[in-house]
Amino acid sequence: MALWLAAQGYGISGGEGYIWVTLPFVSEDGLEDMDWWWGDPDRTADYAIAAVRSICEQWGGNPDAVILTGYSRGAIACNYIGLRNDAIAKLWLGMVPVSHYDNRAWKQTKAEQARRVERLRRLGNAPQYVCGEIHLAEKHTDPKLLAMVRERGFTDIETATRELNLKSILEQEGIRDFITQNYPDAKVTFDTFPWVNHYGDWILRETPSRMALRKWVSQLVAHANVDKN
Repeated sequence: MALWLAAQGYGISGGEGYIWVTLPFVSEDGLEDMDWWWGDPDRTADYAIAAVRSICEQWGGNPDAVILTGYSRGAIACNYIGLRNDAIAKLWLGMVPVSHYDNRAWKQTKAEQARRVERLRRLGNAPQYVCGEIHLAEKHTDPKLLAMVRERGFTDIETATRELNLKSILEQEGIRDFITQNYPDAKVTFDTFPWVNHYGDWILRETPSRMALRKWVSQLVAHANVDKN
């Protein structure tokens, strides 16, 4: 698995002041980490609860300042796994789902899909920073869009957006509408990144988007530490 798929913790923290943990998607037999899709979501949730508690106890983490983040499949998992039940939902101070969201089928059973609004509402007062890149309005692959950008010779995102009728992933995948229609009281910050790449290595680059996300996380944690004291 490419390293940048699990780089979000480092990109947000800069490697200082945080305990960064990459949690697995647990297989149905409980013995393996799943490289693709879900394995056993309930085992995965149980593992996450135990891991977070153990890490906070052994390494001095603040259990009141735990943030769940994920990119692409991991972004979907923020709600799909992270809000799976009341026990795991209580772990999170906030969440940062990047590029996708738990508002579509995403290899879930129909019964699981029917519970996505229920999962969303388990957020309670925990805020989310919901963000992602710009897409074609219709279904596409990332290589297709990048090839179109290169073939047309676009040198700035504004021209590419206008000429290709690009849309924020928040609109193209219905993410913003899903949240605002089903949980209008959710504390959500929406952010669209000014690029078309569906790659997780964006978090390793010094950009205004990363600066904004780091500020949001820092303020969230600062408030948690003040409240605890």
